[in-house]
This record gives sequence, C-alpha cells and structure tokens, in this order.
Amino acid sequence: GGEFRAVLIDPPWSISMALPFPSLRDGEIENLKIPAVLDRARACYVFLWATQRKTPLAREILQKWGSRAGMRVVTHDLVWVKLNQLNRLVSAGRTGYYFNHAKETCVVGVYYPIVDRQGRGIDEEEEENEKKENEEGSENNNDNDTLNSFPFKDSDVICAKVREVSRKPDEIYGIIERLVGSNSKKLELFARNWNVSSARRYQNWVCIGNQIQKTVIMDDEISKKFDREYPEFAPAATKSKE
Repeated sequence: GGEFRAVLIDPPWSISMALPFPSLRDGEIENLKIPAVLDRARACYVFLWATQRKTPLAREILQKWGSRAGMRVVTHDLVWVKLNQLNRLVSAGRTGYYFNHAKETCVVGVYYPIVDRQGRGIDEEEEENEKKENEEGSENNNDNDTLNSFPFKDSDVICAKVREVSRKPDEIYGIIERLVGSNSKKLELFARNWNVSSARRYQNWVCIGNQIQKTVIMDDEISKKFDREYPEFAPAATKSKE
C-alpha cells in the first residue's frame, strides 16, 4: 500500500462545454492508480469533485477503487453551495440545463481495511458486529482510524464564494485536516497554483498538477528524492551545490 490518508481530486471531467484546459475521459479517471497510494492499514479518505451529471459515476469509481485496494468503502456527499460577492446564492451561473446549478458536489469515499483487531479477514456479519462495537465505544475513542469516533464533525455543506473558473473552496483543506490530523500525509491531484497556496497553510500536503508553474516541495526527504529522480526540475540553488 501507499502512505496517504487523504486524497483530494478535482479531475478535468469531459463535459459538453468549452473549458480552458484539456479534459479526461471517464475511463481515464477511473484508471488513476488511487488504490496504490492509499495507506491500506488505516482509515483513508478520497475526496472526488464531480459535476452534476458525473456525480453518480464518481460514486461508482470510488467503489471500484475500494475493491482494487481490498478495502470497504462508504460514500458521502459534501456539497458546496456557491455564493456571489454579496454572499447571496449564485443565480446566474454557466451550468445547468433545466436548473441553474448553484451547488457542486464532492463525493467522499471513506475507506478502511476489512480486518479484525488481530489482523484477520472478517466476513460481512462480523464486519457489522465490529461496526456496532465501534459505534458504542465512539464516545470514549478519539482515534481517527475508527469510523464514528470523531469528537468533532464538520457539516457536509460548505457555503463559500465563487472565484476563478473551476477553483474550489479552501474550506475543504480544513475539513481534511480535521479528519486525518496534521501528521498524516495528504495528496492532491490536478492541483493548480492556488491549490498549492491553500495547502501550504497546513502540513504534509503533496500537490501534483501540470498547471503548477513551479515545483515547491516542503518535505525535505521528498525534495531530495525528487531532485535525484528529476534533476532537470531541481531548483538552481540545488544544482549549484552539486
């Protein structure tokens, strides 16, 4: 398995309107190697932004990634209610056929290993018993590896202003931080410069995207590995030392 407890993805879905960036087919998004980067020994979270039409498909993709990772998946919808600069509901958007889309959905896949406390595989009946035990002990359990054990739970609704095209609200980073903690490693795919700026407020984020204008790696160990593997992208200061 991988090392990441949370993965945030805002993929360039192929939709029936002109976009200022290249898009991916549904199959290409499904074939992303997400199962390979998850920390399969612990509860993990994948946040997948989707358009209105692609939301059912996003749920299916999250389930398929769970099957490939050998983990059970529960999906939830996190909704961004879009506000204008006056903090009122957006009423003149570009999307929507029958209705103006004043919201956007981030489908969240909650992944956790199907094992008992001794590390053995368990069937569905035992799995339900395990879930009930976790729920009963949740009041005294602050371990974020267990479902229903959080002392504080965020709302599943984000109310935030619309900014640049396809830019999502920064509140998503705080939600992820509170779910997995600052010490856990978090990955963002299809990131842009504004995502890097937002993620830098928190710890242990890795942001990857072909529209990021420069390489910024804050983890010293990862930075050294990157410089060794891709010397052509190493900062000038690093090259001069060599």
